[in-house]
Amino acid sequence: MLAADYLVALPRTDALDAVLRECHVRQALDYLASGEIDLAVIRYRSEYRSYFRDQAAEYRLSFEELNRYRYRVVLRRDNPLAGKPTLRLDDLEGLTEITHGDTFRRHRSPEDPPRRCVYSVDRHAQLVLLRRLDDAFMWSPSLLPEQLEPWGLVQRDVEDNRVEYQNALVAIAPEQLSTIERGFLDHIRARC
Repeated sequence: MLAADYLVALPRTDALDAVLRECHVRQALDYLASGEIDLAVIRYRSEYRSYFRDQAAEYRLSFEELNRYRYRVVLRRDNPLAGKPTLRLDDLEGLTEITHGDTFRRHRSPEDPPRRCVYSVDRHAQLVLLRRLDDAFMWSPSLLPEQLEPWGLVQRDVEDNRVEYQNALVAIAPEQLSTIERGFLDHIRARC
């Protein structure tokens, strides 16, 4: 959404050569180090902040923490849980979790209770699954109503979710960025 808002605001007379990618944070750092991309917004669990800051420093990249937050649950508007203003983790037991496919699958021992989980890296596929599976949910940063409503989805806080995430801006040296890239950095900083 940030990238789309920025691109829409650019004068149509300006040259534009933009590539948007969604990938795992390790991949983003590799792309930056190899020169394939010039800047990235990375997301990671807060406890890994120093690891990713050190990785950025090792690649001689700037690292700027943007914001911290907790994931919220996205589910169908007609799901019985959608009527609750706030959920608890045990409300999600037995439901089908749609999770981003670049995370590691959790291997369970035979003694563990059965679990329902679908992995997908495709954001559109995740939304289709949420829309089609009446018992599905997905963890996500806060989404805007215009992102949820067309899909018939709602988002709810989970009060006992203690896992904190961070976004950080990682980039090559500022003097190497184009005017449009520097403008995008300012746009991101203003919104985070």
